[in-house]
Amino acid sequence: MTKCELDDIILGTVTVGERGQIVIPASARKRLDIHAGDQLFMMSHPSGQGLGFVKTSAMRDFIEQMSSRLEIAMDLPVETMIETVEPEKKKTTANKKNSVKGLAWLLVPILGMMGLFSGAANAQKMTVDDAVQAALAHNPKMQIARENIQKASAQVDQAFAAGLPKISINSNYTQNDQASVISPETSSGGNMAVTQSLDVFGMTRTAKSAAVYGKAAYSFDAQRAANDVTLDAKTAYFNVLRARRGLTVQEDTVAQLKAHLTDAESFFNSGTIAKFDVLRAQTQLANAQQGLISAQNGVKLAESSFNNVLNRPLDTPVDLEDPGEPAFIKTELASCVDAACQSRPEVLQSTALLGMNEKIVDATRINGKPKFNLSWTYNRNFNAIGIYTRDSSWVGLIGASMNLFDGGATRAAIAQAQSDANNSKSQKEQVVQGVSLDAQQAYLSLHESEQRIQAAKIGKDQADESMRLAQVRYKGGVSTQVEVLDAQAALTLAGTNYVNALYDYHVALAKLERAVGGHDQFAKLTGPENQQMIAKTAK
Repeated sequence: MTKCELDDIILGTVTVGERGQIVIPASARKRLDIHAGDQLFMMSHPSGQGLGFVKTSAMRDFIEQMSSRLEIAMDLPVETMIETVEPEKKKTTANKKNSVKGLAWLLVPILGMMGLFSGAANAQKMTVDDAVQAALAHNPKMQIARENIQKASAQVDQAFAAGLPKISINSNYTQNDQASVISPETSSGGNMAVTQSLDVFGMTRTAKSAAVYGKAAYSFDAQRAANDVTLDAKTAYFNVLRARRGLTVQEDTVAQLKAHLTDAESFFNSGTIAKFDVLRAQTQLANAQQGLISAQNGVKLAESSFNNVLNRPLDTPVDLEDPGEPAFIKTELASCVDAACQSRPEVLQSTALLGMNEKIVDATRINGKPKFNLSWTYNRNFNAIGIYTRDSSWVGLIGASMNLFDGGATRAAIAQAQSDANNSKSQKEQVVQGVSLDAQQAYLSLHESEQRIQAAKIGKDQADESMRLAQVRYKGGVSTQVEVLDAQAALTLAGTNYVNALYDYHVALAKLERAVGGHDQFAKLTGPENQQMIAKTAK
């Protein structure tokens, strides 16, 4: 093996382009035999300060070699492995060193790759806060909400522009077949007009106020969408963890039933039990394997739903941090309901819509009153001739207009606008009642889940002990198979109940957070002590 020099490791520097592209120097490509179209395996150091590339073909060969060496090593007796690593004393010292070096070159890459990938795996684990941020950044609901706010801002600008002066410029060029006394053969001219509406009755101000209320309604709707996306992300996150823990329960059940079947077959071969007991154990194992298949499919569906909420490809690998048992928070039902009625975006949005419709009523009334405007026009003639001897002129005008009779259209429009305002009042009352009920349901569900966790944990511990005793009694010949199978069914049910209660609490906590108006309001409501407990659990 040749000595490794510094020039063999450092191949130069590269500059990252605008799209993140880099160019490998020609000398490096030649030395490493890299050609166009080759695939490179990209690795990052867990600290985030390093980046490395390995040819996928070389990585594949490395893994195959390591696998074959490990298989050979696993098949060798312990004495042979010791002799391989530490040769007989009659061998020379140089041969001993070469053997040690060979073993080192086997172990160092394995340990290095294990450390690298374990660090990378830990670095890529997603927490529930990471999932929420990713969903808020990429979920289409948020993009729609942001575009609606932009639209509302444009409507405010339009309403404000209605009260500003309007300036227009016109020009003309005329070609006649022949000149006459009053017009030349060719002529050209132009004019500039300035008009300003007089907001005597406050039409512009009222329309702008209505538009501002409309923008506020869209802003509160964006907050509602953010709360909904946050809840969707957390629910999908905990459903993945729920499905995986449920899969573990089913795997444990299958493993225990396989072990029980082995015991039953052993007892049958020794003549202590009947064939019926073996068939019964086989049946229970087959049923458990169906549950295992369903649990495996449930994990895939949960991961696809999670990726859908984050607007990622459905087959994206999902690696999540499990917060484990939650920290139970303490809060009051009345406080949750009051916070929901005051801070829920839905309530604030309904208030803004009510204000907008009331302003629309005012604007509709003003629209039936007289309108006044000023205008000033400057004319320029570039071919003054004949009776048109002036090359420029201007004119000012004060105008007023009013509909004396419109067939009742204005009265009908006012009645329609007033009905919309009355509906907004009723809708606000309905929204307040709805968020109050939502907050109450979320609060009760949270405390129900807390009690279920405590009960399910006791039930799981009792089922574990019951299963242990049943297995001991069965192997000792003092009980029947029915006792073992009943204990196993109870253990599976207890494990499933505990998993569901655990993640139902996490989801209920997320629902209560949404019910009271979002994360910030929930933090104020629960207090710093509860927030520290929640943060500690998340970590």
